[in-house]
Amino acid sequence: LVVMEVLPLLCCALFALVRASDVAFNSTPRGFESPTPATQYEYGPSIHVVGGSGGTKYYEFYCSPGSGDADWAWDYIRMTTSKDGFTWSTPSVVLQPENTAKALDRNSVCDPSVVQYNGVWFMYYTCINTISPADGYIGNRICVAAADNIAGPYHKLLGRAVVEDLSCPGEQYCVGQPSAVVSPNNTLMLYYSNVQAKFGGPNCGHIHVSASTDGVNFQPLTSEPDYAYYQRDVDVKYDRESDLYLMIQGDVGSTVITWSTSEDGVHFESWNESRAVVTNPSLPASGDNNNPGIAGLPDGTLGSGMTWVAYGSSYAAEWGDWHLFRSDVVLEPERSDCSQCAQNSCDWVCSEFLHTTAVGRCAVAGSTDTEHCCECEPLKHADCSSCAPAGCVTACVGAGYQMGVCGNPGGTDPEHCCSCFN
Repeated sequence: LVVMEVLPLLCCALFALVRASDVAFNSTPRGFESPTPATQYEYGPSIHVVGGSGGTKYYEFYCSPGSGDADWAWDYIRMTTSKDGFTWSTPSVVLQPENTAKALDRNSVCDPSVVQYNGVWFMYYTCINTISPADGYIGNRICVAAADNIAGPYHKLLGRAVVEDLSCPGEQYCVGQPSAVVSPNNTLMLYYSNVQAKFGGPNCGHIHVSASTDGVNFQPLTSEPDYAYYQRDVDVKYDRESDLYLMIQGDVGSTVITWSTSEDGVHFESWNESRAVVTNPSLPASGDNNNPGIAGLPDGTLGSGMTWVAYGSSYAAEWGDWHLFRSDVVLEPERSDCSQCAQNSCDWVCSEFLHTTAVGRCAVAGSTDTEHCCECEPLKHADCSSCAPAGCVTACVGAGYQMGVCGNPGGTDPEHCCSCFN
């Protein structure tokens, strides 16, 4: 490793691919989740473990049916919570389309990716307006909303996309399905699908990644003809223990949920159907598994590689009859598999033990001793709580703006604290 670090960037990228090919991975199907009342479809979840004095909860956001109106509100984003990862609360709508001409999400809000960055909760989502887009573009884009608390309320940045490809023919899927992760250098990385017929198979999709230091303004790290991954529909987390980015992928129309890894977060090992998550064993003959999400910490990281994924899985033969199905996964099991002594993940166990959101690492892989299982430390991040106690979203909305972000993490001066956006 020391030798490779001094080689040119290209060599480092090649080394990342070689190393990723040696990664081990295990998975076990667990069953359908049980939020009630269920809707016709649930898919594309964003899942976070959050600890506190009142106990530890999983928060899960997912795409679900909208109002049923043929002209607008096709999809809503709902949220449900769980104290154990198996039994879920009654879902509530946390984001829905905006029925105004200015809105880029007049028809649909879907594919949520929620991440906490510099103390602000960002929700990135696929948005589309086929009725009255101001620029005439009717394809998918990626929009953003923000909140000071994970449960909301989320305030949208209306009339502005954070990622779009206006060269994509609007009748095609184009840009969507975001996945947000905070990198080790505190840069917010946003992965997304760009789906166009000209890309060819599989599924005409490429995964690209952009980066931001404020959560609103993004710069591309990849662009055509180069891309991060040759597929579509992914979720990504950064595993602190292995220092690898874990990608889980699965598109509508396929039964296979696949995985891949990357050392730099930009170059992932090529799609391979044999690197598959073990999924729903009772899938109907014409069913599919699609749009996965990885359970992780609020910043999109994992303390170690033991966690679980959820994905839309067919419960009946009709297209679109999908409920969320859970499979447990372990990246690098020889050092990360504490499943015999820890429920869900070491992040979950440590958050429960410390009564705050915590990073957990598997101390002794394969151990059955619950007293000596996970190594724990509180999850730390810089924010604007010292200069904006109520939160920057609240402060900016109160000042007449659409939303706000922490502009000076760790700052104490209220005059140089939040960045507000319209």
